[in-house]
Amino acid sequence: MTTYFDIEQVLNKLKFGESVLIEYNSLTHPEFWLFLLVQWAKKKGYKIVIDDNIDTLYSFKASLELLGLDTKVLEEALVIKTGGRKKVGNIIGEIPINDVRVESSKYVNFFVSAIGGGNVINPVLGLDRAFYIHSSKEEVMALIRNGILFKGDKRRIAFYFVNIDVLNNIHPAILSWLEELVTTIIRIQQSLKEMRALIVKSINHELNGEEVIVPFMTKNRSEPTLSEKGYP
Repeated sequence: MTTYFDIEQVLNKLKFGESVLIEYNSLTHPEFWLFLLVQWAKKKGYKIVIDDNIDTLYSFKASLELLGLDTKVLEEALVIKTGGRKKVGNIIGEIPINDVRVESSKYVNFFVSAIGGGNVINPVLGLDRAFYIHSSKEEVMALIRNGILFKGDKRRIAFYFVNIDVLNNIHPAILSWLEELVTTIIRIQQSLKEMRALIVKSINHELNGEEVIVPFMTKNRSEPTLSEKGYP
């Protein structure tokens, strides 16, 4: 029998050192899940370091503002920005689009400096855009190795937001490699009245196969609390 969790319950069951893949398609609203994730991290007192690839954070923030939500929490986050022109958040490092090995080296330097003593929540946005820019076999494998580099690092939990429609049009193997790499997979679904996410993989057996339900928010409704639940 399926159990329906709220998002805070799921996040509290994750362990530092995990890598979480948040899969969405082009018809869903992943920015809302980022908003709830960053809210939760702030409530817990965790440091937030966002990887922003090619202005994805700006796009997410703009959508949240159109939903009527206060995006101050995103402006306060530390950001490592790769490519793009739209600056959002407290940018601690900027990396121009370049040879993927050069980008990787600069990223590691910025991230190691930012992670400090740990307890870092690390949303990674626009990874699908990075794969689109770096789409040769050698570049794809270099990006995959970047994910492996910090796997198991108990100073942080990484959340990779990826548009699976885009990834599957670049190379069909990329999504499979990412799914193999991570410890938890959350697949976002959506209806007209609520947003659902299915947990299709987890090292925590309590979460495998379970669902998260969040009522869909618009600017005509009050801002959601982390513990707000929806039911089927």
